Order: sequence, then C-alpha cells, then structure tokens
Amino acid sequence: MNNTPSKEELVLKTKIQKEPNWIYSIDKNGNLRRGKIGAIPNHHSELVAELNIKRERGFGYLFKENGDIIKFPIKNSKNN
Repeated sequence: MNNTPSKEELVLKTKIQKEPNWIYSIDKNGNLRRGKIGAIPNHHSELVAELNIKRERGFGYLFKENGDIIKFPIKNSKNN
C-alpha cells in the first residue's frame, strides 16, 4: 500500500529550509512550528513562521522538504 497523500494541493510556497533533527507541523492557527525529534510528547515547540493559513476540515497539512506547504484530503471516521 502506498502511503503517499493523494490529490495534494499546494497551499503556500516558502523559502524556509528544513533543518535536520526537527519535525515540522502546521498548528491550529495555520502557523509553522517545529520540535526536536525524540522530544517528550507535548513538549514545547517553537514558532518558525507566522503564516496564518486558513485550515480546512477534512485536510491534512504538510511542510515539505522544498519549503512548500501542501494540503491533502484525510479520511476521518467522524466525517465518513
């Protein structure tokens, strides 16, 4: 089974480069955050960039290696 998101859509291009040993995420406010890989769960993450992306229900958001932020549909048992 292929775990690659299908129907991904570009949300925003950035010039931000990923750094090793960090995991990146888009928070509920649509901003880019990062935390150390292997850190204690719920450990404080740091703000990388205020992007204010308007998140849509039913989509996952991902910060890619090239600095692009994409969204892709996710299946949620509550919505299907």
